[in-house]
Amino acid sequence: MTTKFNLNGIYTSKYFLSQELSPVGIAPSRFLLDGSVSVGSESGSYEFSLIGRNLTNEYYAYSGFQTPGTGSGTGTAAGVLSDFEGPISRGREIWLRLTIRPDAF
Repeated sequence: MTTKFNLNGIYTSKYFLSQELSPVGIAPSRFLLDGSVSVGSESGSYEFSLIGRNLTNEYYAYSGFQTPGTGSGTGTAAGVLSDFEGPISRGREIWLRLTIRPDAF
């Protein structure tokens, strides 16, 4: 019986979400943590894994754009910035995986 452990951390500093460099569209810095535990046979014929992604349960925008038709007078002191929208990441995920390698039996 073999056991494997894996832990992966990713730090991302803040950055602009779009090419317009809008101050509204800045993604904050974040730290994400993934991990897994696997148990399998010595020959590698099968393996059970418990996998966790985004264990810190961070939700963040990873892209974005200014919404057309919103905002006004951006060249003036009374200007209102456009709304900003974009897709949001997936939250915490926990997976169970069974791997079978018939040629290893």
